Amino acid sequence: MRYMRYMLLDDYMPSKHMPLDRLASLLRNATIPYVPLEHMLLAWLLVFDYLFPFFLFPFFFSLF
Repeated sequence: MRYMRYMLLDDYMPSKHMPLDRLASLLRNATIPYVPLEHMLLAWLLVFDYLFPFFLFPFFFSLF
């Protein structure tokens, strides 16, 4: 009953700590199918395209 009372009061006083099921429902409703996957793949590709040589450069420098 206490959780239901907080759920009813949540429209007037949103709590600082959001319950996990409400956070999951927000994330589920905010998900656009297929576009974020493509965006994440592009971001991953860009990050590894630009940062991977900088991470490998000290390794190659230590070989010689």
